[in-house]
Amino acid sequence: MWPRLLYLYFSGTSRSVQKAFSHLSQTEDTYIMGLSMGGYGALKCALKYPEQYAGCAAFSPACILQDLEKYLGDQMDYTELQAIWGMNLEKMKENDVRVLAKECEKKTLKPDIFVTCGTEDFIHDMSVKLKDFMKDVDIPFTYREWPGSHEFYLWNKSLHLPASTFSLEWNRKIIAISFNITYSFRWLCTNLTC
Repeated sequence: MWPRLLYLYFSGTSRSVQKAFSHLSQTEDTYIMGLSMGGYGALKCALKYPEQYAGCAAFSPACILQDLEKYLGDQMDYTELQAIWGMNLEKMKENDVRVLAKECEKKTLKPDIFVTCGTEDFIHDMSVKLKDFMKDVDIPFTYREWPGSHEFYLWNKSLHLPASTFSLEWNRKIIAISFNITYSFRWLCTNLTC
């Protein structure tokens, strides 16, 4: 149930933004960005639906789902993960961004991907694993890192970088932002009305 609701949330948000800026509703005008789990969500949307997004920026993305337990330890909430990916976490593997990237590689349209992460971020290793993996995938990928942790200082520093990487003129493009700075989709759970 959760993956379907999550998709409806993201696709509904994207449609709302595109409706507000209907003169910019083409794929080449649509980018998505997010941080932390929102960065994972942005990567998932761009890689799964490249016909909808020209690019994606993910700041400190929690992108290697199988590694979450290693990083979260006692803070890991299996009931939330089970609500999202099934009782045995069976949907987790097929929603891993590496699996999605390999599937996206087979498609005609490929989004530009831009990732940043602080070198002291507790999930820095995830970003490095993604960077190393993407070297062998035929999808445009840019990775930047510098000193910093899982914090707004780093994310604010990251915000302007995708524009120059994607050669965007910010005043002409749609940017759908999905921020979720918690370790879960708790906000989505409490704020989703269906």
